[in-house]
Amino acid sequence: MTWYIGNAFSLSMLSADGTLRCQRASIEQVRHWVAQTRPTSFMGHADIARIVSEQLAVYDIPVNRTNIKLQPGDNAIIAQYMGARLPEGATELPEGARIEYFLVAIPVSTQEVTDYSFDEHSELGVMLRKAEEVAAVVGGKVTVTQDEYRNYYFEVAARGFTASLWEE
Repeated sequence: MTWYIGNAFSLSMLSADGTLRCQRASIEQVRHWVAQTRPTSFMGHADIARIVSEQLAVYDIPVNRTNIKLQPGDNAIIAQYMGARLPEGATELPEGARIEYFLVAIPVSTQEVTDYSFDEHSELGVMLRKAEEVAAVVGGKVTVTQDEYRNYYFEVAARGFTASLWEE
């Protein structure tokens, strides 16, 4: 499992067909992940790298204009600049601009779990109940799966669409 950090995401970063998860992340979550994992940089914009490094205040993220290929189990923190074109040499964000953080994860393979029982008040029990509530509304089915790291996923499939809940 490799962690990366960059300022953009492209579908060309996927190594194969499959599923990817993308979720917004708070700056506190990103600080924690960066401190714990020291992700490999694929930051292609020097000014964004500098501003993100200052925002996170964990370590200086180097500019590294490289191509990456995400494999199952990999995670990429994306620091997405939102705003008007960033002036060359900027050391801070222009008025109205912001950096939004996302986590793109390529799940490892999962296997369906049919023999499970979760205490209804546990985190997993609550997640299962939420998935069942969604399935009831959309007329779908809940499938419980587990990956090789023993993380659980609750998938609701209906009308050709799939929604997933997973534990962090």
